[in-house]
Amino acid sequence: MHNVSLSGGNKFVRYYVSGAYSNNTGLYSGTGTRRLNYGAKLDATLTQGLTMSLDFTGVRSHNKNTNYNTIEQAYSYDPTQPLILSNGELASVSGGNPLISVFLDEEAMLRILLINIRLHLGVELGKCLG
Repeated sequence: MHNVSLSGGNKFVRYYVSGAYSNNTGLYSGTGTRRLNYGAKLDATLTQGLTMSLDFTGVRSHNKNTNYNTIEQAYSYDPTQPLILSNGELASVSGGNPLISVFLDEEAMLRILLINIRLHLGVELGKCLG
């Protein structure tokens, strides 16, 4: 896993930016997870008594066969049946072949993208009006 973060500012504006990347391989060939987490925060004093806070977080994840379906399918697959046909295609295209999920192409990977944005304005009426 790799992490990076930056922060700084002055008495009126403060910021924080962070990111993390991980690339984990699974228990067997053809499995794994790549994940990118990122976030940013900006706090600002706009005028006396008026503040703003902006938070942004996100996750982008690519998961290839990261569940235990392949192991369960291997236990339940009939050992007398072929896994790969003589023409090179996977047998049991209906989904019972444990190799089907291992040999999925990039387009069949589970992709997750989550983004969360929050904006907060704080007003202290006594300071803004006075």
